[in-house]
Amino acid sequence: MTSAIAIFALLITALNAAGAGALAVPGAFVCVVFYELGRYFFYRSFFMQQLARFAAWKQVLNESDE
Repeated sequence: MTSAIAIFALLITALNAAGAGALAVPGAFVCVVFYELGRYFFYRSFFMQQLARFAAWKQVLNESDE
């Protein structure tokens, strides 16, 4: 969450410097929303991949015990 706040502040600064005017805050908000959604789906897919690897490893261990 802290990174989202920092990105929001940097985007507002950059958009104001680029002359976005009144669109700086909504534009930065939209960018941060897309950033957070991308991060969520990336970490979710990474977590699911690691969970599948763990399940396969556990299955191999269970088969070797029998």
